[in-house]
Amino acid sequence: MADQDQQRSSHHLKLSALCHAYEHLFAYLDDFDDAVSFHKDWDVYRLVSECINEAAREFGASPAETENVSTLCKDLIERLGASLRLKLTKDSPVFAIFEKYKESVIGSSLSDEPNLAQHQAVGERLSTECYCQYCKPDIPNLLRSTELVLTPRNSQQFWTEPDKSGGVSRVCFDFALHKLTFDTFVNLPFYFFHEFFSHVHSAEMSSEHSQGYTPFADGWLLHAAYQFYLQKTDWPYADYRRYYAKKYWHDATSLDGNNWVRLGSQQAEALELLAGSKRFWQMTLKLALLPYNHLPAHPDLHHEFLIRMKGWLRHQKKLSPEEREENLEWLDMAVQVDEPIQTLFELLGSP
Repeated sequence: MADQDQQRSSHHLKLSALCHAYEHLFAYLDDFDDAVSFHKDWDVYRLVSECINEAAREFGASPAETENVSTLCKDLIERLGASLRLKLTKDSPVFAIFEKYKESVIGSSLSDEPNLAQHQAVGERLSTECYCQYCKPDIPNLLRSTELVLTPRNSQQFWTEPDKSGGVSRVCFDFALHKLTFDTFVNLPFYFFHEFFSHVHSAEMSSEHSQGYTPFADGWLLHAAYQFYLQKTDWPYADYRRYYAKKYWHDATSLDGNNWVRLGSQQAEALELLAGSKRFWQMTLKLALLPYNHLPAHPDLHHEFLIRMKGWLRHQKKLSPEEREENLEWLDMAVQVDEPIQTLFELLGSP
């Protein structure tokens, strides 16, 4: 047990060093981008991918020879410098920027414990803003207590143990040091946003009683969170955040990604394109705030909604523009009645 605790501690120390170095990197991205243009076909994104991420993976995979977080951070920075020297010529203007970056990282204090609270807070705030398009900020869903659990693993994922009966929900980050690249760090607010939006602030989902992904919570709602996230421009380094969010989204919805994620996100995108953003958000938020067993005749209303929506969208392609517009007006009426989901199901037709 003592060895396990020591290993866990060393993983947390390395996570602190990585996050510290990544946080300081933001302020130098523009300078690195200008400097690396000295080399043909290079930009800051290639610099991050081929130099910084590679060095970070090497650092994460190597055994920790010290429990001093400052020493670990210096080791990481030295690896970053070595990676740059391996890929770039000696006369590269990148090295002058790197020295400034190195001084900033090494010269500032850092904690033994990784602090992801600011990223968690951003994700929670974005989820609240998202739901407040439709509801008031004081609804019980948005006031749920959460705690963050960081666990070193060989694989990497975010997941949530929601407690929607008044307890504390656990937002879990299983981190793999050899996979914790700058891409991951930049997207931390988005990952937290999705966990809060789909699993903490939402109503009870069927996935809370089973293992694995579901197309509504992890596909449809992920698409909604992604679209909302891309529109945010009022925070530092927004362009870089959007770039890495798009990179993640491409991977998550590719043929090599998760089938449920792809299915749900494709249906959400198709509805938004056909019906417009306002109708999409009205329907999405109403559904997300209803528990999966809201309608006794339908064991999982979110999953059945997706099945019905798929058929309805396919049918719309066969109609004239005038007929499609009439059907959209019926959708508007359906979401305004006292029992919108039952009415919506009747409008969408049988699965």
